Amino acid sequence: MKFKFALHLVATSLFISSASAATTVFFDFREDGPDDQAEAFDGGGIGASVVGVDPSDVLVELPLTLTTVDIIGSNGVAASSGDPESNHVTNISGQDAISINTDNASGATGGADSSHFNNGEGWIFSFDQDVNLTNVEVESFSAGQIFTVSSGGTTVNLVDTNNPLMGFFVPADTSITIIFDGFELDVDGAPVTGDNQVRVESLTAEIVPVPEPTSSLLVALGGLALFARRRR
Repeated sequence: MKFKFALHLVATSLFISSASAATTVFFDFREDGPDDQAEAFDGGGIGASVVGVDPSDVLVELPLTLTTVDIIGSNGVAASSGDPESNHVTNISGQDAISINTDNASGATGGADSSHFNNGEGWIFSFDQDVNLTNVEVESFSAGQIFTVSSGGTTVNLVDTNNPLMGFFVPADTSITIIFDGFELDVDGAPVTGDNQVRVESLTAEIVPVPEPTSSLLVALGGLALFARRRR
């Protein structure tokens, strides 16, 4: 009976874990933010990546990397499809936030298309660790716009300049899509008109801690070993 109890104690201890507090990581795409973060996505295509920073001290880098997986261009076609358009990139210059499509890295010849998300344009990215995506900050958002963030079958409509997404869990290396889907329809079935020059200023995520075995597991294993030794 004592032996069974010891086994039960070990089994129970396997499910008891402790984890450090979640680490909040900030990605600021404004030109006056951390140098590397804006530069990485100014004219950046598939594979452009950047390391996150501490929101309380942007000079301190944290172990979370954001990488562009794909870009949906102005013609609604993803860059990874081999579409010949040369402007399947993200852009920072000119609007101080991430927008989609430009003709060159600086955005100098991109025109209006380089300064925001047009209808159907999207940015697909991922993180290299499990995260909770906690906020998407956008610029020039207007009521009636359909600007969404989605991943793993979950879609959330962005509704303001700041969009807390508490509980939006995304596993490591899983695609997240931010896309502008146009405008809602009014009571007459016509699209709501308004400013569609939305851009992404920043993202905030929390690294999901990996559970670690507690000392109770070691205590239980030690107790079981002592019990087995006494039985012998």
